Amino acid sequence: QQNEETKPVEEEKEEQNESTVIFNNQSLQNQTNKILSSILTDGMNDTQRLYAIYKWVEANIYYDGNFAKADWETMADTALKRRRGNCYAFYAASRALLTAAGYQSDLASFPAEAHVWNRVYLNGAWYHFDTTTGWGGDRFLLTDDELRAYRYGDLYYVW
Repeated sequence: QQNEETKPVEEEKEEQNESTVIFNNQSLQNQTNKILSSILTDGMNDTQRLYAIYKWVEANIYYDGNFAKADWETMADTALKRRRGNCYAFYAASRALLTAAGYQSDLASFPAEAHVWNRVYLNGAWYHFDTTTGWGGDRFLLTDDELRAYRYGDLYYVW
């Protein structure tokens, strides 16, 4: 069930190229271009492209709960440089790569933002995209119902 804050916005993916300026932060722009050029190839479909981004973030950023929250672009730049961060850093790094690759994403969170992750818009629907490590298996392109059913030990999603 979606409330007013989580209703999808009907927007199509925009194609981006390395000359397209997306971010105010030039360092973030350069980092996302470099990462995407190393993981995305011609011929990949959207699911493959999204999974490549998902796996890159999951494999290259390490959890460190000691990061202060900043605006998402600053946090993304820091996380991509230092290769570590809290769940907000994982969200921000994922959002930067998704945005640079032409996908719309937004913030999903537990109450009081105790945990945050991305949702990504694909083929007319929103899917959960949680790259934060330490919660077991992939939480990639899960529907609301699939995410509600997800369990890893005593951990589960409530929002």
